[in-house]
Amino acid sequence: MAENVFKYCIDDSDIIVSFSSNWTSFGRANKWGGKTSPENVVGMSLWDFIQGKETQHLYKELFRRVRSGLSIGPIPFRCDSPQERRFLNLILSPFPNGQVAIISKILRTESREPIRLLDKDAPRTSNFIKICSMCKKILTHRNEWVEIEEGLRQLRIFEYNKMPNLTHGLCNFCYNSIISDLNVK
Repeated sequence: MAENVFKYCIDDSDIIVSFSSNWTSFGRANKWGGKTSPENVVGMSLWDFIQGKETQHLYKELFRRVRSGLSIGPIPFRCDSPQERRFLNLILSPFPNGQVAIISKILRTESREPIRLLDKDAPRTSNFIKICSMCKKILTHRNEWVEIEEGLRQLRIFEYNKMPNLTHGLCNFCYNSIISDLNVK
C-alpha cells in the first residue's frame, strides 16, 4: 500500500477490525495516543470516533449502501493537523460478511501557521465551535461556513488564551454534495 493511502476495516457491527501497517506511523506523527493510538482502536466502535449527528447519519447511510454491494467514492474531505491542511479522498468498499473497507488517500498538503484550535493539547473553555467534518470550515455567528482561519478571525478566537471545544457537523455544501452523489447511484 502506498505511503499516502490509509485503510482500515469495520465489521458488520461497525467495530474496527484492522488497519493498514502505515496507519501506526501516521498516528504517531500526529500525536495520537491513549484510546486513539492505532494499536488501541481495534475492537472499538467506529462511532467512538465520528462526532456530530449529521456526520454519523451520513456515514450510516454510506455504510448501508456499501453493505448492499456498492463501492462509494472518491469523496473529497480534509483531515487537517494544526500546521497542515490535508486534502484527501475517501473510498468505501464492500468486503465479505458486511465488512466495509475505509480507504483514505492524501492528495496534497499545504503548510500553514499552526492553528491552536486544532491542537488537541490546547487548553479549552466550555464553549463550542462547529466544524464541518468534511471540509473543515467553521460556522460563524453569522451562520456562515468559512475557512478556519477566517472563522477564527471573525470569532476573535486569537484573542483568547483558551480555545473553545470543537463539535462536528456538516456544512450545507458538503452534505448536499454527498447526498446528491448518492442519489445518482
